[in-house]
Amino acid sequence: MDRKEFLPIIILLIGMGIFVPGGRPLHATSSSSDIAQTAAPDNGVDPSLLSLSIHAAQADSSFIENLYFGASDLQVSKLQEFLTAQGDYSGPISGNFFSLTLAGVKQFQIAQDIAPPTGYFGPITRAKANGILLQQAPAQSSSTQSASAPPAITSADASSMQAELNSLIAQVRSYRASSALNRK
Repeated sequence: MDRKEFLPIIILLIGMGIFVPGGRPLHATSSSSDIAQTAAPDNGVDPSLLSLSIHAAQADSSFIENLYFGASDLQVSKLQEFLTAQGDYSGPISGNFFSLTLAGVKQFQIAQDIAPPTGYFGPITRAKANGILLQQAPAQSSSTQSASAPPAITSADASSMQAELNSLIAQVRSYRASSALNRK
């Protein structure tokens, strides 16, 4: 079995911040030392594979792309939720960047002294928004999760996912060992 077949599963689990090899949780707010320990070569997963997952986990709490009138995707929904929390948007969370979202971005730009307020959610506006998100991240606790947050994972679910991940890691190690023997 090719290692590429395991990559989507590993990235999914790690990128979701649920589990990583060794059973240590990884979150967007993980410190660089946590990430370095997670990516250590002794955990059985190539650190280059983890770098994608770490980036995915960190990106989950920040805006990573420019958004503009007419755009339609998950980042727009996230922008609408952010603007609602900032008090700059009162429309529906639709994932569509149209007139209400444009007005919300302009209002946010005015509040953040970004001139001129164009409504384009580009590098300057993203940097301001990401700065606010970064400041809010440590202050948030599990008791202040929004209604759109995923349901909590029970201990049984966590154990089951960890066992499945450990099984996949064992399969990857077995594959690596057999590949190394075949090369000789």
